[in-house]
Amino acid sequence: MKRYTRSILCALRVTAAFASICAPLICVPLSALIVAVQPALARSQTAKASWDNLKAVAPGTEILVTTTAPRSVRCQFQAVTDDSLVVNSPAGQVRFSRQHVSRVSTKVKGHRMRNTLLGFGIGAGTGLLMGAATDFAPNLNGAYRDRNARARSRATPSGAAAGAMIGAFLPTGGWLVVYSTE
Repeated sequence: MKRYTRSILCALRVTAAFASICAPLICVPLSALIVAVQPALARSQTAKASWDNLKAVAPGTEILVTTTAPRSVRCQFQAVTDDSLVVNSPAGQVRFSRQHVSRVSTKVKGHRMRNTLLGFGIGAGTGLLMGAATDFAPNLNGAYRDRNARARSRATPSGAAAGAMIGAFLPTGGWLVVYSTE
């Protein structure tokens, strides 16, 4: 009976030691993910409803104009005056009155490759740290020993692959609201 109690206590020590090592390894990548996603969340907020924001848009920029009648037109910005918006659409040059425009959004360039590479790096680092924590975790007797880097050599590429996939699937690009009456 004494023997089983000792092995159970050793297993609990191993679990507690592993949990104390892995807790920072999970919190740090999670914090990095939150920091990486925060600019996308901030960008999704709408701009101040000012017609003057359209004056900063360069001619030829791809925009999406939403009118008060439920209609959206994807076109290229040409010019803006105090009372109208002039665009080039597939049908030709179109002039929208300011009263009929409810929202104008500009096309934002995507960063899929950057996100993939960041995910690859963060995943590889996380896999390496988790593999190192597993390799140097105490065994059932409470003794620490290096297990020939088996876990590190398996967790690093697995973490890199998982991170690259997550980075590739993160939302990228989209539309940035420049003017809105809502």
